[in-house]
Amino acid sequence: MIKKIIFLAFTFLNISAVAQTFTYNGINYNILDFFPPKVEVGTNPNFVGVANIPATVMFNNQSYQVTRLGYNAFRNCSGLTSITIPDSVIISKSFFCLHWINIVYFSKFRKLY
Repeated sequence: MIKKIIFLAFTFLNISAVAQTFTYNGINYNILDFFPPKVEVGTNPNFVGVANIPATVMFNNQSYQVTRLGYNAFRNCSGLTSITIPDSVIISKSFFCLHWINIVYFSKFRKLY
């Protein structure tokens, strides 16, 4: 019984820890994993201006690799004028519902997932 309680406690702590979000240079990120440290671009309602997505971001003295744009990362952000996305970031097809965006910068041809 004690083993089950300890297992459940560690499971809960792990789930709650990974569900963290933070803001870096005005853009919201969701922590996906701590080992290796990875994040996705979170939801950014009403974002205005230019979004420069870096390959890595810092949070609590830890560097996190930005691995993907989250679902609806910039949905309904009619003020988003351009976005720069590094090659290391995976982009889902849902990202391209942004019909009002003026410019999307890629450094080379990208496969969509």
